[in-house]
Amino acid sequence: MPPLIVISGHPASGKTTVAERLANDLGTWPVISRDSIKESLFDRLGWQDRAWSQKLGQASWELWSWAIELLMKTHHPLIAESNFSGTQAGIHLRHLADHYAYACLEIHCVAPPDVLTQRFADRAMSGARHPGHQDHQNLEEFAERFQKPAMLSGICSDPILLPTENLSQAAYKDLVRRCRTIAH
Repeated sequence: MPPLIVISGHPASGKTTVAERLANDLGTWPVISRDSIKESLFDRLGWQDRAWSQKLGQASWELWSWAIELLMKTHHPLIAESNFSGTQAGIHLRHLADHYAYACLEIHCVAPPDVLTQRFADRAMSGARHPGHQDHQNLEEFAERFQKPAMLSGICSDPILLPTENLSQAAYKDLVRRCRTIAH
């Protein structure tokens, strides 16, 4: 069974960093990142306000699922990265994994609320994140959201909770080992 690694967690929890590092360490697996898709839509269609960002966010879910299914048809190992704010995306991803007979592993990135809030604010103000996300306008909304646990994708019965505040080399090596285990 080809492997599907799902990386979930709150915004600013380290999902993208973990996904890209794992992809490289596992042999350049493709990473399907919903934010990357959304940013491509911003580049093509522009950005305006929070409502527009949310509209493109919805479209990015559909493109994210389409890209994952396209890769699954080839039985290629892959990493799917996103925050899951509703159950529909996880249900659809579970259906695709079952249909294409993928072995799944979910890595759920976690950090304390104050760390997430600070990372989110730093990222919003740094200019490194695409301006279409409108993060600078949503600091209070996300600070409140970070007080509650982020949703799991629901695709795997035994997700790995990965604390990203001070991720040790030993913990990361163990994570790579576990990912390789499902790949064989």
